Formats: sequence, C-alpha cells, structure tokens
Amino acid sequence: MRPGGERFLASVLSIVLLGCAAADDPTAAPSASTAPASGAPASAPVSSTSPPPPAGSPSTATPGSSGPPPTESTAPTPPPVLGDAPRLALELVADGLSAPVYVTHAGGERLWVVEQPGRIRIIDDGRARERLFLDLEDAVSCCREQGMLGLAFHPEYETNGRFFITYSDLRGDLILSELAGGPDRADPSSERVVLRIPHRDYDDHYGGMLEFGEDGYLYFSTGDGGGGSDPGRNAQDLDSLLGKILRLDVDAVQGEEPYAVPPDNPFVGQDGRGEVWSYGFRNPWRFSFDAMTGVLWVGDVGQDRAEEISRHVDGRGADFGWDIVEARRCNRPRQRCDRTGLVPPIVEYQQIQGISQAILGGYVYRGSAQPELQGWYLFAETYEGPIWAIPSTTEPLDELPEPFDSELFITSFGQDADGEILLTAFQGAVYRVTTASAGD
Repeated sequence: MRPGGERFLASVLSIVLLGCAAADDPTAAPSASTAPASGAPASAPVSSTSPPPPAGSPSTATPGSSGPPPTESTAPTPPPVLGDAPRLALELVADGLSAPVYVTHAGGERLWVVEQPGRIRIIDDGRARERLFLDLEDAVSCCREQGMLGLAFHPEYETNGRFFITYSDLRGDLILSELAGGPDRADPSSERVVLRIPHRDYDDHYGGMLEFGEDGYLYFSTGDGGGGSDPGRNAQDLDSLLGKILRLDVDAVQGEEPYAVPPDNPFVGQDGRGEVWSYGFRNPWRFSFDAMTGVLWVGDVGQDRAEEISRHVDGRGADFGWDIVEARRCNRPRQRCDRTGLVPPIVEYQQIQGISQAILGGYVYRGSAQPELQGWYLFAETYEGPIWAIPSTTEPLDELPEPFDSELFITSFGQDADGEILLTAFQGAVYRVTTASAGD
C-alpha cells in the first residue's frame, strides 16, 4: 500500500453508511440470514447453492452497458440457466493501489481505478502505473463516506476524450464533473462541473455511481443526503435530486444547464425534477443494468436493520421505497406502512448487531470467459467480503445461498471491456471474479 494508505484503511472506508444495530420489526417480512460462512481464503473457492437456477446462452450475451432501458412490455426474458450454482474464485489483476473504490474501462484492455482520496490510476499489463491519470486530491473532501466516488468514460472516449467523475468537494457537495483525457493522462484544468448537488448537512450517503447506457445517456446515483431515516425526506421528494438515480443527456445543453433532460424521462412535464429516473433510495452505492435484458439492479445500503438488493425491469419512474421502508421492513411509520407501488427487494438480509456492514451491488455476468457464470448476478458485503451468486431470473429470496468468502474488504464491483466482473479491495488490489473450474 502506498504511503498514507493506512490512514484510509483505518477510517474503514465507510463510503457507505455502514449500519450497526439490527432490530426486529413485527411487521417485517422474513429476512435472509446474514452470517457469512467462515474460513475460506480467496484462493480456496467455496461451493454455493441456490434455488433452481436460470441458464443463459453465452452466445447471445453482449458485454457492456445496457441499451435504452426497455419498458415492462418490451423487456426480453433471458433463457433459463442450467446447472448448479457456480463455485467462485478470485484472480489477482493488480495490487499496489491506495484505497481503491471502483474499477472500469475505456473500451480497451487497460483498466482505470478510482482511489478514494481523489486520484485515478491506470492498470496496464497487470501493473498499476505510478504516474497518475488524474489527481484532484486538493479539490476532494475525504474520507469516511466522502471522496472520489465514480467514473464513467463517454462511449466515444477514444475520439472525443470525454469522461465523467463524481466526488464530494471541500464544502461537502456532491459533484458531477466532465474532464478531458488522453491515452495516459487527464487535464485537471479541463474540469467542467456538470451538476452540483448541495450536501452539507451530513457527511454520509452520497451514492455516486455513474454508468452510460447504450442509449447514450448518463445514469447517476445519489444518496439521500445523510442522517438517520432521511431527515430531509429527500428520497421520496421528486423536487430533490437526492436519493435518486438520475438520467442525463450530457451531449446536449438545456438553457443554462450544461446538460439536457431526455424528453422520455418519466417525470418530464410533471411535478418534480425531470432528471429523476428512479427514486426512493438511501445510499445506492452501486447499480448496474443487465447488458442482455436492460434490467436494473441496485444495492441500497441499509440503515440499522437490513441490507437489500432490488431489481426492476428498467427503473423508469420506479419507487424503491426508502424512507417508507427499509428493505421489507416498515420504517416510516414503523408499523402498517403503505407499500403500494414500491419495488420490493429481491434479497434482504438482517444486519449483525454491532458489526459495520454495507451491501455492494454488482453485475449480471454476460462475458464469455466464465460460461458457468452466464446469467448469474453477483453481489457482496464489505464485512469479511462474502460474495453471492444468484440467478438473474430468481424470485425474491427468503434465504441467501452459501457465499464465497473472499476475506477481503471489498469496496466495489466493476467490469472490463469484455464484460468480465472485477472487484476492488481496500487492501489495495483489483481482482477478477472467476470460477473454481477455471483454475482446474
């Protein structure tokens, strides 16, 4: 780990609000067990089981971002995946990083890693370059849940050099910025703030995930603004940009804004902000669209009782429930809350009392190198690093399958240009998710 890395590790990342005390709600639906299996090192895969799985056809999978999110009536249904749940393993891609929190690609073989203090570093041929691609440490507030949070390269980056980042600035606001980059280095002076969301009351719940869809629009997750039980009531307020997934056209301008609102966004012409795509989130640290189906998957970090993964056909206009519910449990009010129209979680598990935890949304595997993973959705937990695989077509689960125990402090999932799933670990490394048979 580079000098200073210990300071960030000691802060235990807390990119997300890591809930502590679990409490029972008499009105809650059954919750899956959260106790991770113990003792398996990253090099020793653990078998996992699940309900009768889906099966996909690797030949029809397309890696990369989703296309224009399909509507309920047009979303394709993937074929079932046959066979038992895959036995997961990890393969080291590169180490020598400091507080890595996200990894992605720009269309080629190289990888770009976001480091929480405000840096971006390139991994080339299995080595993290010493020379930084971007250094904005002087503009970024860090750490705990603050820092540089997300990165997305424009689909035409190779020709236009445009990329986008999210971070918390020195005032605590959530910033979406555009910069210009070349093959090896970005120009810090090229920064143009696209969107500034005030976030000064609390230093937690930022969200910050960025992803371009194949529709060319930029999707951007935001936390609820922090504090307990959303004191600002932002997540359910369509006039607020907090607690949302936003959908922006960054190739156009609209009035004085350096972006435009896509005309087919769900709340255009209605009460509320036109940028809003989905709402009702506490801290959606990571989300993804299934590259084959366009289905939206979101990992929303719980408060003090439950962690959740939710799935929706595309997210268009969907209410994911916070702060009315925390996963399947009533939150406001604590009993007999109105769940009408809320997106229920696919996975909910109870937090362990006294243990800091946070769920990490991942991806549905649509690559080609790991055919056993085809059609499975991967997600993880920061505490002790269990990684789960569930069928992407599953019904809501009351019990979690047995996880693969990485024994890492996982901070995020990512993908390479071929659709292979990666993860970042706060120990200072990037790993590729594989299967046990791949190493046989």
